[in-house]
Amino acid sequence: MGLPAFPASRGLNLGDIEERLEKFKDFCRVDVNLDERTVEGYYYSARKFLGWVQMRGYESVNTDVVREYLQLYLEKSKCTRANQIKAFRRFFRDYLGMPDIVASFKLPRIRRGEIGRYMELPFTKVDLQHVYRELEHTKYALRNQALFLLYATSGLRLKEALQLTPNHINRDLRSIILCLERGTKKTGITFYNEEAEQALNAYLREQPSLLPNDRIFSVGGKGINWVLVRASKQCGLKRSITPQMLRVWFSFEMGRLGVPDRYIDIFQGRAPRSVLAEFYTPKGIQELKQIYDKAGLKVLS
Repeated sequence: MGLPAFPASRGLNLGDIEERLEKFKDFCRVDVNLDERTVEGYYYSARKFLGWVQMRGYESVNTDVVREYLQLYLEKSKCTRANQIKAFRRFFRDYLGMPDIVASFKLPRIRRGEIGRYMELPFTKVDLQHVYRELEHTKYALRNQALFLLYATSGLRLKEALQLTPNHINRDLRSIILCLERGTKKTGITFYNEEAEQALNAYLREQPSLLPNDRIFSVGGKGINWVLVRASKQCGLKRSITPQMLRVWFSFEMGRLGVPDRYIDIFQGRAPRSVLAEFYTPKGIQELKQIYDKAGLKVLS
């Protein structure tokens, strides 16, 4: 079965494809309410596939063709393959209304220990310290070091830290409460340690005109990711320490320090809404802070 949304008899050109892909992005944003980073990932996956299949003609697309394309990803990581299948499900099944094309493709099973806090980390705490010191030589050193320690000690996602405003932070409790949920992503109640507090305060002293609803960090995701990748390479690390890897390290380290998984999930926004709501009370936040502080999470010592 071909693609009714891409009729070959009409002589589809690149402009048509770009227009339809832009509408696919709108579908993901508006109809499915996905996070912008997920939207861009799905758009890229669909665009890359359509570029690959263009020489055959879009009317030729069926399960066999998609299977042939996915064979190119057999040597990739399971997470990469899973993301491709998820993107195709959104594109073919949900957007184009053609579920049969992707019905047979199952997500790869990722065993405990392959990702997340159970993986073997490709860097040590000493590596983190080296990268932190390397950030002293970057253009916006105070900002970069504050972000680095926030990622490492709060477990925030890449964009969550970049969307922080003064209203999201209780500096007396060193707590962060975000209301930025989108799609499948939930935001939790988390904290940052004394090291991050010192770095954040040093940075904020240079931002005297910051208003309560202003973004604290005026940098994009690609920007801070590039800064950390470059610093990692300067330190000779084989694998770069990115915001995502700092989130993984936080999860791993808090587990090693004896914090139960259910509390790590709250800190990182993986808990059900009902559980998060339970800890939004002053008593609940104080309880979480005691658990966080008891762990004694440190990066620089």
